[in-house]
Amino acid sequence: LFIIGGAQVYKEFLSHADRLYMTFIAKGYDADAYFPTIRAANAIGQEWELDGLEDYRFDKEGYTSHVFSNFKRKVNDKD
Repeated sequence: LFIIGGAQVYKEFLSHADRLYMTFIAKGYDADAYFPTIRAANAIGQEWELDGLEDYRFDKEGYTSHVFSNFKRKVNDKD
C-alpha cells in the first residue's frame, strides 16, 4: 500500500509503515506542510536504515537535482 499524503496523512500512517520511498529535492520551496522527521543515518535511537539510494545531479538549467532514497524500518532485536 502506498500512501501519498499531505502532512497529516503521512503523520497518521507513518507508524504503520515498514518501508519509505522518499525523494529529496536539492532546491528550496515555500511550503507550509512537510513530511514528518524520521530518525535515520547515525541518529541516536535511529528507527530507519537506508536501503537504497539513487542520486541524480544535473548541471543543466531547468533540471533540479534530486535523490531517491529507500528506507526500511529497523528490526528491534529486543522484541
